[in-house]
Amino acid sequence: MKLRKLNQKKAQMKIQEMAFVLLALVLLAVISFVFFIRLSSQKITESAEDVKTTQAKSLIEKVSSLAELECRGKALCIDEDKAVLFKAMPEQDKAKLLQGLSSVKILRLYSPYLTEDITTLYGSQANSSYSTFINTCKYKAQGNIFNYECGIAMLVVGN
Repeated sequence: MKLRKLNQKKAQMKIQEMAFVLLALVLLAVISFVFFIRLSSQKITESAEDVKTTQAKSLIEKVSSLAELECRGKALCIDEDKAVLFKAMPEQDKAKLLQGLSSVKILRLYSPYLTEDITTLYGSQANSSYSTFINTCKYKAQGNIFNYECGIAMLVVGN
């Protein structure tokens, strides 16, 4: 009888040890899974931010490189005379040129000359917008020589 009780206690101890080992393994697996999920979500977030940055750059380059707006021979530059004419274009023509965009705005920060304000070129509301600093230039005649006089503005593009 004593031998049987002793065997039962040993068996019960083995079962408890096995249960604790299984519990520890499950707990380790859960912690590993949570760590993996957190790491994966961080990588997904970084990828989404990279995609947004790339999209923003392409939208801004699209607008600043339009022949209807760009300064001749300058990168990220908008000719103010062309912008005033662009602003006066019919909305349908602007929509064809700016497919995929819902708004384009130029916010003048510094200008050495006073001209007509051209803050909104196209559209009004945007779901999300991207911006960068650009040059806004205007041709000025000085005798027989024509030079660009440039100011600083912020180009805000929305989609």
